[in-house]
Amino acid sequence: MVVKVCACLKSIIHPSVNKFSVRIFGSEKAVIKERERCEQTSFLIIHPFSMFRITWDFLMLFVLVVNLVLLPIAITFVDYSDPSTGEQKGVGTQWSVLSSLTDSVFIADLALNFRTAYFPSKTSKSSACCVLDAKKIALNYVKTWFVMDFCSSVPFDHIITLVNWIIEDDPASHSKNGTALSHGGNAAVAQGLKGLRMLKLAKFLTLLKLLRVTRLLKYASQWEEVLNLASVAMRVVNVVGTMLLFAHLNGCIMFLIPRLSDFPPGNWIDNDGIRHSSWREQYSWSLFRAMSHMLGMGYGKHPPGNMQDLWLLMMSMLSGATCYALFIGQATNIIQQLNYSRRLFTEKMKQVEQYMYHRKLPPELQVRIHQYYEYKFKGKMFNENDVLQELNDCLRNEVLNYNCRELVGVVPFFKDADPAFVSAVVSKLQFEVYQPGDCVIQEGTLGHKMYFIQTGSVDVVISDGTCVAQLTEGAYFGEICLLAKVRRTATVKADTFCNMYSLDQADSARCSTSFL
Repeated sequence: MVVKVCACLKSIIHPSVNKFSVRIFGSEKAVIKERERCEQTSFLIIHPFSMFRITWDFLMLFVLVVNLVLLPIAITFVDYSDPSTGEQKGVGTQWSVLSSLTDSVFIADLALNFRTAYFPSKTSKSSACCVLDAKKIALNYVKTWFVMDFCSSVPFDHIITLVNWIIEDDPASHSKNGTALSHGGNAAVAQGLKGLRMLKLAKFLTLLKLLRVTRLLKYASQWEEVLNLASVAMRVVNVVGTMLLFAHLNGCIMFLIPRLSDFPPGNWIDNDGIRHSSWREQYSWSLFRAMSHMLGMGYGKHPPGNMQDLWLLMMSMLSGATCYALFIGQATNIIQQLNYSRRLFTEKMKQVEQYMYHRKLPPELQVRIHQYYEYKFKGKMFNENDVLQELNDCLRNEVLNYNCRELVGVVPFFKDADPAFVSAVVSKLQFEVYQPGDCVIQEGTLGHKMYFIQTGSVDVVISDGTCVAQLTEGAYFGEICLLAKVRRTATVKADTFCNMYSLDQADSARCSTSFL
Protein backbone atom coordinates (compact mmCIF):
# COMPACT_ATOMS: atom_id res chain seq x y z
CA MET A 1 0.00 0.00 0.00
CA VAL A 2 2.79 2.39 0.96
CA VAL A 3 4.64 1.55 -2.24
CA LYS A 4 1.56 2.35 -4.32
CA VAL A 5 1.08 5.66 -2.54
CA CYS A 6 4.73 6.62 -3.09
CA ALA A 7 4.50 5.65 -6.76
CA CYS A 8 1.33 7.71 -7.19
CA LEU A 9 2.92 10.67 -5.43
CA LYS A 10 6.01 10.51 -7.63
CA SER A 11 3.88 10.38 -10.75
CA ILE A 12 2.22 13.70 -9.94
CA ILE A 13 5.20 15.66 -8.56
CA HIS A 14 7.73 14.54 -11.18
CA PRO A 15 7.74 16.01 -14.73
CA SER A 16 4.95 14.76 -16.96
CA VAL A 17 4.84 14.59 -20.74
CA ASN A 18 2.79 17.57 -21.91
CA LYS A 19 3.10 20.24 -24.58
CA PHE A 20 4.83 22.66 -22.24
CA SER A 21 7.47 20.22 -20.96
CA VAL A 22 8.13 18.79 -24.44
CA ARG A 23 8.63 22.30 -25.76
CA ILE A 24 11.14 23.10 -23.00
CA PHE A 25 13.10 19.84 -23.05
CA GLY A 26 12.84 19.24 -26.78
CA SER A 27 11.32 15.75 -26.90
CA GLU A 28 9.37 13.18 -24.93
CA LYS A 29 12.55 11.16 -24.39
CA ALA A 30 14.21 14.16 -22.75
CA VAL A 31 11.20 14.59 -20.43
CA ILE A 32 11.36 10.89 -19.47
CA LYS A 33 15.08 11.24 -18.81
CA GLU A 34 14.43 14.24 -16.57
CA ARG A 35 11.81 12.23 -14.69
CA GLU A 36 14.33 9.44 -14.08
CA ARG A 37 16.82 12.00 -12.77
CA CYS A 38 14.21 13.30 -10.33
CA GLU A 39 13.49 9.80 -9.05
CA GLN A 40 17.16 9.18 -8.39
CA THR A 41 18.23 12.50 -6.87
CA SER A 42 15.22 14.02 -5.07
CA PHE A 43 12.72 13.14 -2.37
CA LEU A 44 9.37 14.96 -2.34
CA ILE A 45 10.76 17.72 -4.54
CA ILE A 46 8.08 19.12 -6.84
CA HIS A 47 9.24 19.59 -10.40
CA PRO A 48 8.05 22.86 -12.01
CA PHE A 49 6.70 20.90 -15.00
CA SER A 50 4.91 18.23 -13.01
CA MET A 51 1.17 17.88 -13.40
CA PHE A 52 0.67 18.76 -9.74
CA ARG A 53 2.60 22.04 -10.03
CA ILE A 54 0.91 23.02 -13.28
CA THR A 55 -2.52 22.33 -11.75
CA TRP A 56 -1.58 24.21 -8.59
CA ASP A 57 -0.43 27.21 -10.64
CA PHE A 58 -3.79 27.19 -12.39
CA LEU A 59 -5.50 27.27 -9.00
CA MET A 60 -3.28 30.20 -7.99
CA LEU A 61 -4.19 31.98 -11.21
CA PHE A 62 -7.88 31.56 -10.42
CA VAL A 63 -7.46 32.74 -6.80
CA LEU A 64 -5.47 35.80 -7.90
CA VAL A 65 -8.09 36.82 -10.45
CA VAL A 66 -10.87 36.40 -7.88
CA ASN A 67 -8.99 38.55 -5.36
CA LEU A 68 -8.15 41.13 -7.99
CA VAL A 69 -11.87 41.57 -8.66
CA LEU A 70 -13.43 41.10 -5.23
CA LEU A 71 -10.87 42.80 -2.96
CA PRO A 72 -11.52 46.34 -4.26
CA ILE A 73 -15.28 45.75 -4.02
CA ALA A 74 -15.04 44.48 -0.43
CA ILE A 75 -12.84 47.38 0.66
CA THR A 76 -14.84 50.07 -1.10
CA PHE A 77 -18.51 49.14 -1.01
CA VAL A 78 -19.16 46.50 1.64
CA ASP A 79 -19.94 48.18 4.99
CA TYR A 80 -19.37 45.93 8.00
CA SER A 81 -20.90 48.19 10.64
CA ASP A 82 -23.96 47.86 12.78
CA PRO A 83 -26.72 50.02 11.20
CA SER A 84 -28.12 50.94 14.63
CA THR A 85 -24.90 51.88 16.45
CA GLY A 86 -22.42 52.45 13.61
CA GLU A 87 -19.89 50.26 15.44
CA GLN A 88 -17.52 48.14 13.38
CA LYS A 89 -18.39 44.45 13.55
CA GLY A 90 -15.22 43.12 11.93
CA VAL A 91 -14.64 41.88 8.43
CA GLY A 92 -18.03 40.26 8.00
CA THR A 93 -18.97 36.61 7.59
CA GLN A 94 -18.89 36.34 3.79
CA TRP A 95 -15.66 38.21 3.35
CA SER A 96 -14.14 36.37 6.32
CA VAL A 97 -14.75 33.03 4.61
CA LEU A 98 -13.29 34.24 1.31
CA SER A 99 -10.32 35.85 3.02
CA SER A 100 -9.65 32.72 5.09
CA LEU A 101 -9.73 30.50 2.02
CA THR A 102 -7.38 32.85 0.18
CA ASP A 103 -4.98 32.98 3.11
CA SER A 104 -5.02 29.18 3.35
CA VAL A 105 -4.17 28.80 -0.34
CA PHE A 106 -1.41 31.43 -0.12
CA ILE A 107 0.15 29.83 2.98
CA ALA A 108 0.04 26.42 1.27
CA ASP A 109 1.70 27.94 -1.78
CA LEU A 110 4.35 29.47 0.47
CA ALA A 111 5.17 26.02 1.84
CA LEU A 112 5.12 24.36 -1.59
CA ASN A 113 7.55 26.91 -3.01
CA PHE A 114 10.17 25.67 -0.54
CA ARG A 115 9.89 22.24 -2.18
CA THR A 116 9.57 23.31 -5.83
CA ALA A 117 12.64 22.90 -8.02
CA TYR A 118 13.83 25.77 -10.19
CA PHE A 119 16.01 26.54 -13.19
CA PRO A 120 19.09 28.74 -12.76
CA SER A 121 18.18 32.25 -13.88
CA LYS A 122 21.42 32.82 -15.83
CA THR A 123 20.81 29.93 -18.21
CA SER A 124 17.95 29.07 -20.49
CA LYS A 125 15.56 26.30 -19.46
CA SER A 126 16.36 24.25 -22.52
CA SER A 127 20.11 24.18 -21.78
CA ALA A 128 20.11 23.91 -17.97
CA CYS A 129 19.31 21.19 -15.48
CA CYS A 130 16.61 21.78 -12.94
CA VAL A 131 18.00 22.33 -9.42
CA LEU A 132 16.66 19.54 -7.18
CA ASP A 133 18.65 20.15 -3.99
CA ALA A 134 16.30 21.12 -1.13
CA LYS A 135 18.77 23.53 0.53
CA LYS A 136 19.52 25.36 -2.72
CA ILE A 137 15.79 25.57 -3.48
CA ALA A 138 15.00 27.10 -0.08
CA LEU A 139 17.90 29.57 -0.30
CA ASN A 140 16.93 30.65 -3.80
CA TYR A 141 13.30 31.16 -2.77
CA VAL A 142 14.28 33.24 0.27
CA LYS A 143 16.44 35.45 -1.97
CA THR A 144 13.75 35.98 -4.62
CA TRP A 145 10.01 35.73 -3.93
CA PHE A 146 9.77 34.81 -0.25
CA VAL A 147 9.39 38.32 1.25
CA MET A 148 6.63 39.29 -1.17
CA ASP A 149 4.83 35.97 -0.79
CA PHE A 150 5.11 36.13 3.01
CA CYS A 151 3.63 39.64 3.18
CA SER A 152 0.75 38.60 0.96
CA SER A 153 0.09 35.41 2.96
CA VAL A 154 -0.04 36.71 6.54
CA PRO A 155 -3.70 37.35 7.51
CA PHE A 156 -3.13 40.83 8.97
CA ASP A 157 -6.84 41.67 8.81
CA HIS A 158 -7.76 38.70 10.99
CA ILE A 159 -4.89 39.42 13.39
CA ILE A 160 -6.00 43.02 13.93
CA THR A 161 -9.63 41.94 14.35
CA LEU A 162 -8.60 39.31 16.90
CA VAL A 163 -6.45 41.77 18.88
CA ASN A 164 -9.27 44.30 18.80
CA TRP A 165 -11.69 41.69 20.13
CA ILE A 166 -9.28 40.76 22.96
CA ILE A 167 -8.79 44.40 23.95
CA GLU A 168 -12.52 45.13 23.94
CA ASP A 169 -13.22 42.05 26.10
CA ASP A 170 -10.49 42.97 28.60
CA PRO A 171 -12.26 43.61 31.94
CA ALA A 172 -9.79 46.36 32.76
CA SER A 173 -10.92 48.26 29.69
CA HIS A 174 -14.48 48.53 31.13
CA SER A 175 -13.55 50.03 34.53
CA LYS A 176 -16.12 52.53 35.76
CA ASN A 177 -13.71 55.20 36.82
CA GLY A 178 -11.50 54.63 33.79
CA THR A 179 -8.30 54.73 35.90
CA ALA A 180 -7.20 51.36 34.56
CA LEU A 181 -7.25 52.72 31.04
CA SER A 182 -5.98 56.18 31.77
CA HIS A 183 -2.95 55.02 33.72
CA GLY A 184 -2.37 51.56 32.22
CA GLY A 185 -0.47 50.61 29.07
CA ASN A 186 -3.71 49.46 27.47
CA ALA A 187 -4.91 53.04 27.07
CA ALA A 188 -2.49 53.79 24.26
CA VAL A 189 -3.20 50.45 22.64
CA ALA A 190 -6.95 50.98 22.83
CA GLN A 191 -6.69 54.46 21.36
CA GLY A 192 -4.43 53.17 18.59
CA LEU A 193 -6.79 50.38 17.70
CA LYS A 194 -9.70 52.79 17.71
CA GLY A 195 -7.85 54.88 15.15
CA LEU A 196 -7.15 51.80 13.09
CA ARG A 197 -10.82 50.90 13.10
CA MET A 198 -11.72 54.42 11.99
CA LEU A 199 -9.35 54.11 9.05
CA LYS A 200 -10.55 50.55 8.42
CA LEU A 201 -6.96 49.39 8.39
CA ALA A 202 -8.01 45.78 8.81
CA LYS A 203 -9.71 45.92 5.43
CA PHE A 204 -6.97 47.88 3.69
CA LEU A 205 -4.30 45.44 4.81
CA THR A 206 -6.00 42.79 2.68
CA LEU A 207 -4.59 44.66 -0.30
CA LEU A 208 -1.28 43.01 0.52
CA LYS A 209 -2.72 39.89 -1.08
CA LEU A 210 -2.45 41.67 -4.41
CA LEU A 211 1.34 41.56 -4.16
CA ARG A 212 1.07 38.17 -5.80
CA VAL A 213 -0.43 39.76 -8.90
CA THR A 214 3.14 39.95 -10.20
CA ARG A 215 2.90 36.18 -10.66
CA LEU A 216 -0.27 36.53 -12.73
CA LEU A 217 1.52 36.95 -16.06
CA LYS A 218 3.73 33.95 -15.34
CA TYR A 219 0.78 31.68 -14.60
CA ALA A 220 -1.19 32.98 -17.60
CA SER A 221 1.68 32.47 -20.06
CA GLN A 222 2.37 28.98 -18.72
CA TRP A 223 -1.22 27.84 -19.16
CA GLU A 224 -1.32 29.46 -22.58
CA GLU A 225 1.46 27.08 -23.65
CA VAL A 226 0.01 24.06 -21.86
CA LEU A 227 -3.38 24.52 -23.53
CA ASN A 228 -1.73 25.55 -26.83
CA LEU A 229 -3.92 28.63 -27.11
CA ALA A 230 -3.51 30.91 -30.11
CA SER A 231 -1.40 33.94 -29.32
CA VAL A 232 -3.88 36.28 -31.01
CA ALA A 233 -6.74 34.92 -28.91
CA MET A 234 -4.73 35.42 -25.72
CA ARG A 235 -3.82 38.95 -26.75
CA VAL A 236 -7.50 39.75 -27.26
CA VAL A 237 -8.32 38.34 -23.82
CA ASN A 238 -5.44 40.24 -22.23
CA VAL A 239 -6.35 43.57 -23.83
CA VAL A 240 -10.07 43.33 -23.07
CA GLY A 241 -9.39 42.03 -19.55
CA THR A 242 -6.93 44.85 -18.83
CA MET A 243 -9.39 47.50 -19.95
CA LEU A 244 -12.24 46.03 -17.89
CA LEU A 245 -9.95 45.68 -14.87
CA PHE A 246 -8.88 49.32 -15.16
CA ALA A 247 -12.53 50.43 -15.37
CA HIS A 248 -13.30 48.22 -12.35
CA LEU A 249 -10.50 49.71 -10.23
CA ASN A 250 -11.28 53.24 -11.38
CA GLY A 251 -14.92 52.81 -10.40
CA CYS A 252 -13.93 51.59 -6.93
CA ILE A 253 -11.59 54.57 -6.46
CA MET A 254 -14.35 56.96 -7.56
CA PHE A 255 -16.49 55.78 -4.64
CA LEU A 256 -13.74 55.10 -2.10
CA ILE A 257 -12.24 58.60 -1.96
CA PRO A 258 -15.50 60.41 -1.08
CA ARG A 259 -16.27 57.67 1.44
CA LEU A 260 -12.91 58.09 3.17
CA SER A 261 -13.64 61.83 3.35
CA ASP A 262 -16.98 61.13 5.11
CA PHE A 263 -18.97 62.19 2.04
CA PRO A 264 -18.22 65.95 1.85
CA PRO A 265 -21.06 68.29 0.76
CA GLY A 266 -21.75 68.24 -2.97
CA ASN A 267 -20.11 64.84 -3.56
CA TRP A 268 -21.33 62.88 -6.54
CA ILE A 269 -22.58 59.98 -4.38
CA ASP A 270 -25.13 62.18 -2.57
CA ASN A 271 -25.99 63.97 -5.81
CA ASP A 272 -26.83 60.62 -7.39
CA GLY A 273 -28.73 59.54 -4.28
CA ILE A 274 -26.92 56.22 -3.82
CA ARG A 275 -25.28 56.80 -0.44
CA HIS A 276 -27.62 54.39 1.34
CA SER A 277 -28.26 52.07 -1.61
CA SER A 278 -27.08 48.47 -1.80
CA TRP A 279 -23.44 47.88 -2.64
CA ARG A 280 -24.45 46.37 -5.98
CA GLU A 281 -26.22 49.56 -7.01
CA GLN A 282 -23.35 51.69 -5.73
CA TYR A 283 -20.83 49.63 -7.67
CA SER A 284 -22.92 49.74 -10.86
CA TRP A 285 -23.16 53.55 -10.80
CA SER A 286 -19.46 53.87 -9.94
CA LEU A 287 -18.52 51.62 -12.84
CA PHE A 288 -20.83 53.59 -15.15
CA ARG A 289 -19.17 56.84 -14.05
CA ALA A 290 -15.66 55.42 -14.58
CA MET A 291 -16.49 54.08 -18.05
CA SER A 292 -18.13 57.38 -18.99
CA HIS A 293 -14.83 59.11 -18.26
CA MET A 294 -12.82 56.46 -20.06
CA LEU A 295 -14.92 56.55 -23.23
CA GLY A 296 -15.30 60.35 -23.20
CA MET A 297 -19.10 60.13 -22.89
CA GLY A 298 -19.45 62.74 -20.11
CA TYR A 299 -19.23 63.22 -16.34
CA GLY A 300 -21.64 60.48 -15.38
CA LYS A 301 -25.09 61.24 -14.00
CA HIS A 302 -24.13 64.71 -12.64
CA PRO A 303 -21.16 67.09 -13.07
CA PRO A 304 -18.70 67.47 -10.15
CA GLY A 305 -20.12 69.31 -7.14
CA ASN A 306 -16.96 70.13 -5.16
CA MET A 307 -13.20 70.49 -5.61
CA GLN A 308 -12.52 66.93 -4.55
CA ASP A 309 -14.88 65.57 -7.19
CA LEU A 310 -13.44 67.98 -9.75
CA TRP A 311 -9.86 66.79 -9.29
CA LEU A 312 -10.99 63.18 -9.04
CA LEU A 313 -12.89 63.62 -12.27
CA MET A 314 -9.91 65.16 -14.09
CA MET A 315 -7.56 62.39 -12.98
CA SER A 316 -10.13 59.76 -13.93
CA MET A 317 -10.66 61.26 -17.39
CA LEU A 318 -6.91 61.59 -18.01
CA SER A 319 -6.07 58.03 -16.96
CA GLY A 320 -9.19 56.62 -18.60
CA ALA A 321 -8.50 58.36 -21.92
CA THR A 322 -4.93 57.08 -21.85
CA CYS A 323 -6.08 53.53 -21.20
CA TYR A 324 -8.72 53.79 -23.93
CA ALA A 325 -6.15 55.09 -26.43
CA LEU A 326 -3.84 52.20 -25.62
CA PHE A 327 -6.77 49.81 -25.99
CA ILE A 328 -7.60 51.17 -29.45
CA GLY A 329 -3.96 50.92 -30.50
CA GLN A 330 -3.66 47.33 -29.30
CA ALA A 331 -6.99 46.36 -30.87
CA THR A 332 -5.91 47.86 -34.21
CA ASN A 333 -2.63 45.97 -34.06
CA ILE A 334 -4.41 42.70 -33.29
CA ILE A 335 -6.87 43.18 -36.16
CA GLN A 336 -4.00 43.82 -38.56
CA GLN A 337 -2.23 40.66 -37.42
CA LEU A 338 -5.36 38.52 -37.77
CA ASN A 339 -4.77 38.44 -41.55
CA TYR A 340 -1.20 39.59 -41.98
CA SER A 341 -0.75 37.97 -45.41
CA ARG A 342 -3.93 39.66 -46.68
CA ARG A 343 -2.56 43.04 -45.65
CA LEU A 344 0.71 42.29 -47.44
CA PHE A 345 -1.25 41.34 -50.57
CA THR A 346 -3.16 44.62 -50.44
CA GLU A 347 0.08 46.59 -50.10
CA LYS A 348 1.62 44.61 -52.97
CA MET A 349 -1.36 45.35 -55.22
CA LYS A 350 -1.04 49.05 -54.43
CA GLN A 351 2.59 48.92 -55.52
CA VAL A 352 1.63 47.10 -58.72
CA GLU A 353 -1.11 49.65 -59.46
CA GLN A 354 1.27 52.54 -58.96
CA TYR A 355 3.80 50.86 -61.24
CA MET A 356 1.19 50.31 -63.97
CA TYR A 357 0.04 53.91 -63.65
CA HIS A 358 3.63 55.15 -63.81
CA ARG A 359 4.36 53.10 -66.94
CA LYS A 360 0.97 53.98 -68.47
CA LEU A 361 0.20 50.37 -69.33
CA PRO A 362 -2.86 49.67 -71.52
CA PRO A 363 -6.10 48.98 -69.58
CA GLU A 364 -6.36 45.45 -71.02
CA LEU A 365 -2.86 44.61 -69.78
CA GLN A 366 -3.61 46.07 -66.37
CA VAL A 367 -6.67 43.83 -66.07
CA ARG A 368 -4.62 40.77 -66.97
CA ILE A 369 -1.98 41.65 -64.38
CA HIS A 370 -4.67 42.06 -61.75
CA GLN A 371 -6.14 38.67 -62.65
CA TYR A 372 -2.70 37.08 -62.52
CA TYR A 373 -2.04 38.26 -58.97
CA GLU A 374 -5.52 37.34 -57.81
CA TYR A 375 -5.32 33.84 -59.23
CA LYS A 376 -1.75 33.09 -58.15
CA PHE A 377 -1.85 34.42 -54.59
CA LYS A 378 -5.59 34.05 -53.82
CA GLY A 379 -5.56 37.30 -51.83
CA LYS A 380 -2.64 36.27 -49.57
CA MET A 381 0.93 37.40 -50.11
CA PHE A 382 3.95 35.52 -48.79
CA ASN A 383 7.39 34.55 -50.02
CA GLU A 384 7.30 30.77 -50.22
CA ASN A 385 10.98 30.50 -51.12
CA ASP A 386 12.01 32.31 -47.95
CA VAL A 387 9.80 30.04 -45.85
CA LEU A 388 11.19 26.87 -47.45
CA GLN A 389 14.80 28.04 -47.20
CA GLU A 390 14.46 28.41 -43.43
CA LEU A 391 13.44 24.75 -43.07
CA ASN A 392 15.87 21.86 -42.87
CA ASP A 393 16.16 19.46 -45.79
CA CYS A 394 13.82 16.88 -44.26
CA LEU A 395 11.00 19.32 -43.56
CA ARG A 396 11.50 21.08 -46.89
CA ASN A 397 11.17 17.82 -48.83
CA GLU A 398 8.05 16.87 -46.87
CA VAL A 399 6.42 20.22 -47.61
CA LEU A 400 7.32 20.06 -51.30
CA ASN A 401 6.07 16.50 -51.64
CA TYR A 402 2.82 17.46 -49.97
CA ASN A 403 2.39 20.52 -52.20
CA CYS A 404 3.00 18.39 -55.30
CA ARG A 405 1.02 15.35 -54.12
CA GLU A 406 -1.70 15.91 -56.74
CA LEU A 407 0.87 16.32 -59.48
CA VAL A 408 2.75 13.17 -58.52
CA GLY A 409 -0.54 11.29 -58.40
CA VAL A 410 -1.66 12.17 -61.93
CA VAL A 411 1.61 12.39 -63.92
CA PRO A 412 2.64 8.97 -65.32
CA PHE A 413 6.25 10.18 -65.39
CA PHE A 414 6.32 10.04 -61.59
CA LYS A 415 4.13 7.01 -60.93
CA ASP A 416 6.66 4.38 -61.99
CA ALA A 417 9.80 6.23 -60.85
CA ASP A 418 11.89 5.59 -57.77
CA PRO A 419 10.42 7.53 -54.77
CA ALA A 420 13.85 8.99 -53.96
CA PHE A 421 14.21 10.24 -57.54
CA VAL A 422 10.70 11.68 -57.46
CA SER A 423 11.49 13.49 -54.22
CA ALA A 424 14.69 14.91 -55.71
CA VAL A 425 12.88 16.11 -58.85
CA VAL A 426 9.99 17.60 -56.86
CA SER A 427 12.44 19.65 -54.77
CA LYS A 428 13.65 21.32 -58.01
CA LEU A 429 10.22 22.14 -59.45
CA GLN A 430 9.16 25.77 -59.80
CA PHE A 431 5.50 26.74 -59.52
CA GLU A 432 4.15 28.89 -62.38
CA VAL A 433 0.75 30.30 -63.28
CA TYR A 434 -0.49 31.06 -66.81
CA GLN A 435 -3.63 32.87 -67.91
CA PRO A 436 -5.80 31.99 -70.92
CA GLY A 437 -3.96 32.98 -74.10
CA ASP A 438 -0.49 33.08 -72.51
CA CYS A 439 2.25 31.51 -74.62
CA VAL A 440 4.04 28.92 -72.49
CA ILE A 441 6.60 27.93 -75.13
CA GLN A 442 7.18 29.40 -78.59
CA GLU A 443 7.91 27.34 -81.70
CA GLY A 444 11.48 27.77 -82.96
CA THR A 445 13.01 28.87 -79.65
CA LEU A 446 15.67 26.95 -77.75
CA GLY A 447 14.10 25.16 -74.82
CA HIS A 448 15.56 24.80 -71.36
CA LYS A 449 12.49 23.75 -69.34
CA MET A 450 9.91 21.01 -69.34
CA TYR A 451 6.44 21.55 -67.84
CA PHE A 452 4.00 19.49 -65.77
CA ILE A 453 0.33 20.51 -65.79
CA GLN A 454 -1.28 20.37 -62.34
CA THR A 455 -4.59 22.06 -63.23
CA GLY A 456 -5.97 23.59 -66.41
CA SER A 457 -5.44 22.81 -70.08
CA VAL A 458 -3.14 23.98 -72.92
CA ASP A 459 -3.34 23.88 -76.73
CA VAL A 460 -0.47 22.63 -78.87
CA VAL A 461 -0.35 24.79 -82.02
CA ILE A 462 1.90 24.31 -85.08
CA SER A 463 3.22 27.01 -87.41
CA ASP A 464 0.11 27.26 -89.59
CA GLY A 465 -2.07 27.95 -86.59
CA THR A 466 -3.65 24.53 -86.36
CA CYS A 467 -4.32 23.10 -82.89
CA VAL A 468 -3.01 19.56 -83.07
CA ALA A 469 -3.55 18.54 -79.44
CA GLN A 470 -4.91 19.66 -76.11
CA LEU A 471 -3.13 18.69 -72.92
CA THR A 472 -4.86 18.63 -69.55
CA GLU A 473 -4.11 17.76 -65.93
CA GLY A 474 -1.30 15.25 -65.49
CA ALA A 475 0.26 15.86 -68.89
CA TYR A 476 3.79 17.12 -69.45
CA PHE A 477 5.55 18.64 -72.45
CA GLY A 478 8.91 20.10 -73.51
CA GLU A 479 10.88 17.14 -72.16
CA ILE A 480 13.07 16.84 -75.29
CA CYS A 481 15.04 19.95 -74.28
CA LEU A 482 16.32 18.09 -71.24
CA LEU A 483 18.01 15.51 -73.48
CA ALA A 484 19.40 17.75 -76.22
CA LYS A 485 19.65 21.40 -77.18
CA VAL A 486 17.01 21.55 -79.87
CA ARG A 487 14.47 24.13 -80.90
CA ARG A 488 10.81 23.88 -80.02
CA THR A 489 8.72 22.18 -82.68
CA ALA A 490 5.38 23.65 -81.65
CA THR A 491 3.80 26.49 -79.71
CA VAL A 492 1.95 25.76 -76.48
CA LYS A 493 -0.69 28.23 -75.30
CA ALA A 494 -2.77 28.19 -72.16
CA ASP A 495 -6.44 27.57 -72.87
CA THR A 496 -7.56 28.19 -69.26
CA PHE A 497 -5.93 29.34 -66.07
CA CYS A 498 -3.15 26.80 -65.54
CA ASN A 499 -1.11 25.80 -62.54
CA MET A 500 2.15 24.27 -63.77
CA TYR A 501 5.48 23.13 -62.42
CA SER A 502 8.61 23.62 -64.50
CA LEU A 503 11.86 21.65 -64.33
CA ASP A 504 15.01 23.38 -65.53
CA GLN A 505 17.55 21.55 -67.70
CA ALA A 506 20.41 22.11 -65.24
CA ASP A 507 18.35 20.86 -62.29
CA SER A 508 17.30 17.79 -64.27
CA ALA A 509 20.92 17.01 -65.08
CA ARG A 510 21.91 17.19 -61.40
CA CYS A 511 19.07 14.88 -60.40
CA SER A 512 19.97 12.36 -63.13
CA THR A 513 23.63 12.40 -62.15
CA SER A 514 22.77 11.67 -58.51
CA PHE A 515 20.80 8.52 -59.41
CA LEU A 516 22.98 7.08 -62.15
